[in-house]
Amino acid sequence: MTYSYHHDILKMRTRLKELEGLVAEKEKLERAIQLLEEHDLGESSPNLNKRVPAEIRKAEIRAVVSEQPGIRVGKVAELLGLTSQRVVQLANTMSEDGELIRKPGGGLVMTKK
Repeated sequence: MTYSYHHDILKMRTRLKELEGLVAEKEKLERAIQLLEEHDLGESSPNLNKRVPAEIRKAEIRAVVSEQPGIRVGKVAELLGLTSQRVVQLANTMSEDGELIRKPGGGLVMTKK
């Protein structure tokens, strides 16, 4: 009786597919860290909100939602020192781009993209 590697190969390909989402998330988080370090913002301050580029705010949202899947918009706003309206605006853009899903009731979840 000979051993077939077909089943092992199939399992490995399936696992690789599962990991693709994690690699993409890792790359987004690394980019978020890079953006934040480049702007050297330190602690969030409501006085800085208007001067922080949208891409940095999106990176902050990615980091928070990745750490706390299902977190509500209001809590994200509180953690980042933003208004709920600003978080909704950014979340809508991120949702349109396929980065996150807005759940009924305000919860946010990152996609596995």
